[in-house]
Amino acid sequence: MKASPSARWLALVLVGCAAERGGHDEPTSAASATATMAATEEPAPSASAPLHASAPPAASDETASVPALEAPDWPSADQRAVGLPAPVTGDRIYSKSRHLWIRSQPGGKGEDWMGYLSLGDSIRVRDGDAKRAHVARGEGSWCREWYAVEPRGFVCTGMEGTLDANDPEIVELVRTRANTRSPWPYRYGESLGAAVASRLPEARGGAASSTRPALFPMNPAGRSLFHDIAAGSTVAYTDAFEHDGKPYLLTWDRGIVEQSRVKPYPESPFHGLPLGGELALPLAFVRADEGAEVLRREPDGTLVATGTTLPRLAWATLTGRTEGEGRARAHETRDGRWLRGGELAIARQAPVVPPMVATSGGRKTWVDISLFAGTLVAYEDEKPVYATLVSPGRGGPPVPGKTTLSTASTPIGTYAVLGKFTTATMISSTVSTLVHTEVQYTQNFEGPYSLHGAYWHDRWGLKKSAGCVNLAPIDAHRLFAWTDPPLPEGWHGMKSTSDTRARTLVNIRR
Repeated sequence: MKASPSARWLALVLVGCAAERGGHDEPTSAASATATMAATEEPAPSASAPLHASAPPAASDETASVPALEAPDWPSADQRAVGLPAPVTGDRIYSKSRHLWIRSQPGGKGEDWMGYLSLGDSIRVRDGDAKRAHVARGEGSWCREWYAVEPRGFVCTGMEGTLDANDPEIVELVRTRANTRSPWPYRYGESLGAAVASRLPEARGGAASSTRPALFPMNPAGRSLFHDIAAGSTVAYTDAFEHDGKPYLLTWDRGIVEQSRVKPYPESPFHGLPLGGELALPLAFVRADEGAEVLRREPDGTLVATGTTLPRLAWATLTGRTEGEGRARAHETRDGRWLRGGELAIARQAPVVPPMVATSGGRKTWVDISLFAGTLVAYEDEKPVYATLVSPGRGGPPVPGKTTLSTASTPIGTYAVLGKFTTATMISSTVSTLVHTEVQYTQNFEGPYSLHGAYWHDRWGLKKSAGCVNLAPIDAHRLFAWTDPPLPEGWHGMKSTSDTRARTLVNIRR
């Protein structure tokens, strides 16, 4: 299948983020990172301490605080980017395509797109009435009829889209579409060299499988560009099933791969913290595998070890007071104890508010990212509202005289969110066969660089990516709901433009 010009543009926008694992990155897989984290966890301090494990604590520890994953408390209803409310009635257009484009005008082509729907997505036609929303005839079987859609734009029905919610293909695509209520819209795994088939082999003796999902021929617009998923690339899938006694997976775009050729990724439980009240900056996260030693002050003023180590990805609130230098530097916690060593990543108040914030619209939202600290703090104007760890480019800050792509560096500066994509497949900028499939909650801010979830590792706070800013999946999901512009109901992805009323700013510093 040949990609359309607009599909190629989308791939090019995201091409810089994909070479982030395997032989082109640190040798730590998601599975080994999780194992390392578990091995270094030790019992946490007493219940009175503001020292908290963000990963599940050991079974013997009844006092460590684990932020709830089932009921996220951020962003709150009044902190979310406000888009079109989800309609409950009315005619909708359903997508059979990876990219069912939302155009700025009927008959629009190529780069004239505002957003798109992906497989199984649907969008309400204007006023919910298809007859009144119809605006023009199309030019063939691929595009038969143009309709105005909400909150703006036009979509053409035909082979890629339909108004028929009862179309058997649509019923199945809706069942397996991206789950936007979850930090993991699909299930994910590492390819061990997986061939993608469009149909199952005949069962021995002619017996059909009773556990397989409904299968049907996909039109070319519904399939991905990849028929073999190279080892080290990633796979997004929706179903696991058996056929003729052999296990298979159904990929997000209805391909079939042998389950033995895919190694599932564990789901990282880490996430950041909403700020407010007693939970304020500076805030320390433990980013080293060996953890951070907990100290107490003796009557003579010396600091002595308590015998307790705060594990990797745990957090503590700080007063800002420090003693010592280098790795021996100790940081005072809010309850009077101290943390030393362990490569603490400290989220601090940004030194200045970027001047662009004053001229931005809406809620004046922005994020401040420190490459050296490996932290992100989200702000509404001057008020910090959320803090977490990120994994920026493994090459560190940009190198004078070299491109950021060549050094795997994250660019420095102040940018605006240019596009938001619920999921987006990313192709390596250096190895064309290396692909991260349907990366969740991607927010493009400059050229090929984006904020996005990373389901393939758990190395938050450490330099890891090819230049993008990796977020823990739960953080990526939360920030996607918080940033401007909002993704309209039903849309899978969108571009923002210079006349967009409000766009979240991305400030990146050393």
